[in-house]
Amino acid sequence: TCALPIFCSTAVAKIRQFAVDFELQGKGHGRNMMHFIEVKLAQQGINHFMLNARMTAVSFYEKLGYMRVGQEFNEVGIPYVKMEKII
Repeated sequence: TCALPIFCSTAVAKIRQFAVDFELQGKGHGRNMMHFIEVKLAQQGINHFMLNARMTAVSFYEKLGYMRVGQEFNEVGIPYVKMEKII
């Protein structure tokens, strides 16, 4: 079972609205939360993770093993790119 900010189907989780307060960034909190999410969902049989990353956060997700999927797009004037990871 998934709760916001994660939407799950039977095999895919879409992570939404994920952010770490600016003052807490760079301390491992985001990495730890993403790892926790992935491990807990993998225990439920979900191994495919998707998200829309702000361009400013792409390198963070790439370090976690996420890959860009498709082209950059704008949403409410903010540049994003779709990313995914299969574990």
